[in-house]
Amino acid sequence: MVGKKPKRQRLDRTDWEMRIRQYEAGTPIADIAQETGLSTQWVYTKIGRHRSEPKTDRDRHHLEAMRRELIRAETDLMCGNVEGSVKRMRALAMLIKLESEFNQCGDAATGTPVEADDFTDAKVELERRLARLRAASAGKSLAELGYEEPSEGVSE
Repeated sequence: MVGKKPKRQRLDRTDWEMRIRQYEAGTPIADIAQETGLSTQWVYTKIGRHRSEPKTDRDRHHLEAMRRELIRAETDLMCGNVEGSVKRMRALAMLIKLESEFNQCGDAATGTPVEADDFTDAKVELERRLARLRAASAGKSLAELGYEEPSEGVSE
């Protein structure tokens, strides 16, 4: 075998949800297996098992994964990696926008709109954090850039 085998990662259910979304977006199982250091058969089995779970559980894990990514972006910012933080935040903003557009289309089978409250809350939080990022990179306060200061009850 040429090269070193990647170190195996310990993945929890939320991490697997992101791998499932990658697979559903077209990433080959072999690539996911190489990234995680697991065998392709094991990855295929785990993805199949988790995809059969109820939609509400999968949505909950997906939302938690997005929150984790948001925390990683903030950590990058605090460590001085502004460029990496901006890339993560932009990717999250794009995902939230796409998911909210998808949810607005509604359920084709019943003709009723799909609830998107969790993603709306995540979008508001992401926009608030992006405003903080812009203010920090410009060296100004949020008010100087035309953004509202966070209201009471919002944790920093």
